[in-house]
Amino acid sequence: MNLRGKAKYIGIGISILTLAIFALVYGPENLLKTFVSLPVYFLFFFLAALCLHILSFIFWASRISILSKASGIRVTFPRAMIVVLSSLFAASLTPGYVGGEPVRIKKLSDYGASYGTSTAVVLGERGFDAIFFVSVFIIVILTGLGIVSGKIGIYAVAGTIVLVFFIVFLFISMSAHRAAG
Repeated sequence: MNLRGKAKYIGIGISILTLAIFALVYGPENLLKTFVSLPVYFLFFFLAALCLHILSFIFWASRISILSKASGIRVTFPRAMIVVLSSLFAASLTPGYVGGEPVRIKKLSDYGASYGTSTAVVLGERGFDAIFFVSVFIIVILTGLGIVSGKIGIYAVAGTIVLVFFIVFLFISMSAHRAAG
């Protein structure tokens, strides 16, 4: 048996051991009492959250697959899902979730891309994330902080200043990229 096969069984064993220790520490009767006392709609919300979480993985893998194809490499959806899950695993183990990007770059290069192309794909998806978060930030500033109703608070002003700095930084980095290219 190779190292990868042994690692799989070690991981399963650690998971079972962790669950057993959890059950022993809190007691099986306490866990059962807790789950029985939960409201019925809790299961609905739990399953909805689980489905949305899985859906986010699917969209993330699709995004990696599409960006890779646009960069000239073919990464199938199952391989993109492996990239996503291994990246999330590494990010969960490292402080500040900084381990995910290097793992995605390495996995994409394992699938035939150069390290430069892999880095471009990963930075491209970070760019799409930035577009999403800036859009949400703008919506929060305009609706949640009262600009739409005419009341401008200190938080709205601070948020607008942060947004302006972000946009200026984005344009400076884009112009530096054009000047270098």
